[in-house]
Amino acid sequence: MDEYFSIETQQKLLDTGEAFITLFIAISYFVALINQKISPEKIQKLLGVRNGKGFLISAGLGVITPFCSCSTIPMLIGLLKARAGFDPVMTFLFTSPLLNPIVIILFIPILGVQVTIIYAVLALSISIAAGVLLQYFKFDRFIK
Repeated sequence: MDEYFSIETQQKLLDTGEAFITLFIAISYFVALINQKISPEKIQKLLGVRNGKGFLISAGLGVITPFCSCSTIPMLIGLLKARAGFDPVMTFLFTSPLLNPIVIILFIPILGVQVTIIYAVLALSISIAAGVLLQYFKFDRFIK
């Protein structure tokens, strides 16, 4: 490895790997704790399609979840195992990369508050529409 990467690059790679593993373990532990403390029935009720609240709650979870495979995927798996509504769960999956805190924080100084708000409303609307459309076309049959 010394002949391909400098010592500084090797250290950065090791630090990145360590951060990924730490975050993955922490998020996986958090999801397991949620699954243990909150019954699947309660999760189903919270993320149900009734009155649209499930979409807003799942979108809210997506907004606060920094998008990366070490946070979004364990959370997604936990929601699917709890048999939460498919369309709200897909809304979570789409919202996570589009409206995560890092995106919003970067957009405000670059694009301005008004454009960021328009982006957030459009991203939320598209995420909810994608969840509804995936349910309409019965994509839940592909989940194992």
